[in-house]
Amino acid sequence: MDYELRIKMLEVEATHLKEMQALQRARQDTSDDRHATAERLILESLEMSHRHDAEIAVIRELLADTGRKLDQLTDAILREHSNGRTKT
Repeated sequence: MDYELRIKMLEVEATHLKEMQALQRARQDTSDDRHATAERLILESLEMSHRHDAEIAVIRELLADTGRKLDQLTDAILREHSNGRTKT
């Protein structure tokens, strides 16, 4: 009888351990999923940052080009204005 009781207790303990292992696996899976999600979000943020950097570089080039064209236009207007004064 003592053996039967010990066997029953060991079976209950084994069942409990299996349940605890399942809970631990589920917890670890959840943690792994969170880490994977965080890593994906970080990588997406980095990609977005690189795209923004590239877009900013293009805008700077366009701004510099616009500035050069504005300088050329201003110079042309000043030349025309000074040419008009000399003729007057």
